[in-house]
Amino acid sequence: MNNAEIETQVQTAARLFQAGDIARADSLLSTVTQQADNHSGAWLLLARVKQKAGQRQAAVDAFQQLLRLNPGMEEAVLALVQHHGEKQEFDQCEQLLRDAIDARPDIARYPYMLGNLYLQQGYHANGIEQMKKAMSIAPDNLQIQVALAEMH
Repeated sequence: MNNAEIETQVQTAARLFQAGDIARADSLLSTVTQQADNHSGAWLLLARVKQKAGQRQAAVDAFQQLLRLNPGMEEAVLALVQHHGEKQEFDQCEQLLRDAIDARPDIARYPYMLGNLYLQQGYHANGIEQMKKAMSIAPDNLQIQVALAEMH
């Protein structure tokens, strides 16, 4: 399958997904991702399709592949942190956020989330450190300002 064919297949799958034909979108995207395993758009759409279909682990797998292709991609990071957080796998959350911070040091949300994670676990000093890092990235962010003020 060449690039143009892949793009056509992904666009077709997106239309099927938008039309509510989850099964056909899933089938088409599964084929595309097997033949073009480095196509970020196909993996993102497949993750969303799997979520919509209630196939939670398959969605997680797709988001993990997407993160391998695009380290620090917000949608993948947030989905995986939420997944591991719900399972109280806080070490996994921490590692995901640390990797995201390394990959995308320009995104204040990551140190903010890591700071909150530390605070929830009782690591006050680490939480403040991460909140300060978030503040240095986004000094005008009211949410971060409030969080830091509440810590003192």
